[in-house]
Amino acid sequence: MNLAAILLFGIWLGFVMMIMFGWVMKTMDKIQYQKAVESKKVLYLIVYRDVFKRIASLEKTTEHRDKTKYWSKRLLNKEYKFIRFSNGYGNNTRPYLITKYKGYEVNDLKNRYELPIDKILELGNYNE
Repeated sequence: MNLAAILLFGIWLGFVMMIMFGWVMKTMDKIQYQKAVESKKVLYLIVYRDVFKRIASLEKTTEHRDKTKYWSKRLLNKEYKFIRFSNGYGNNTRPYLITKYKGYEVNDLKNRYELPIDKILELGNYNE
């Protein structure tokens, strides 16, 4: 076998391994998400269509919630694993996306919670 064939095989093998690694990681994220749903470690957030589009396009990197009793009860001392953003209320036909939960910061100047948006793990029912 000549050097070019060995090099070509190495490139092909590396490509196949990258695809397999991506598939394994995606499958692991889905399994972790299902476990988080079962153990109530998913934060569900409803957003307007324009906000959803900006998150889906990676333009928006932080979601804000007013610092109220309602949101304090849902965020403080909770150990979420994922955030599920939905575009509107309703059944499972609504557009949604799932990201890992990265905690929150309190912005006292604007009296709100700021939740960083991590990479999108799953985007469903969305045709834009």
